[in-house]
Amino acid sequence: MSLSKISPPAGMTASGVLYPAALIAFMVRHGLSKKSLSQSGALAAAIVGLGTFTNSPYVFSTVLLTFYLSSSRLTKFKAQIKKNFEWASELGILNKSWPTLITTLKKVPPGTNGGVSPLGLGASFAGGLLIGVTAAISVLVQLAVESLLPWQNDRGFDTLLSKLDPKFFFALIVASSGAGFFGSLLDSLLGATVQKSNYSTKKKMITYKTPEKDDEIKAISGLDILDNHQVNFVSSLLISLSTGYLSLKALW
Repeated sequence: MSLSKISPPAGMTASGVLYPAALIAFMVRHGLSKKSLSQSGALAAAIVGLGTFTNSPYVFSTVLLTFYLSSSRLTKFKAQIKKNFEWASELGILNKSWPTLITTLKKVPPGTNGGVSPLGLGASFAGGLLIGVTAAISVLVQLAVESLLPWQNDRGFDTLLSKLDPKFFFALIVASSGAGFFGSLLDSLLGATVQKSNYSTKKKMITYKTPEKDDEIKAISGLDILDNHQVNFVSSLLISLSTGYLSLKALW
């Protein structure tokens, strides 16, 4: 077989890599300049972006950028208040009343792993809804462009209409919203059971630091098995697999 006849993978031609490379450069530069990403995080983002931005359908690229930009902005939202709490980049920490521990339904101090609040759950649902709507719009736009670009084809609009399935777009939005909501519940459940939460009587807050001489540490909930990053990874993995499986069962 002649090497000259071997075609590169879709999206991996010189012109096809140029646009994804620009998107990756933007994401990495934005993350580093805004301190939303560490150097290792920027490297990981570049690797994930390379695999995502160079492939079609482009809904995955759109969703990735939407998630990154929205989460980066929300993490910075009222950071002066949230920085007083450990692992407190979530919006739920801004809820006016104390959160409720998901396993006991008792009020716990802000920042407690496994604590849920109406604001936090609402934000999780809204985040999933944003991703779902963005994905639906991206799919619709790509279908429109691919169907209508050949202007010499008079049946381009008919082709577009034949590809539109309202049930698919509805299921996409519902699945994404549900994943955001139930993913938050799963993350809270893991946080309340396999992640330790200690309360400092001196500082009047949840802490994971070694207590000072005149301080007293009280155990609030959870076992010291996983840290915050590990809980996020496990919950994200489980909700991704379950959402994908249920979506496949529903559509096929």
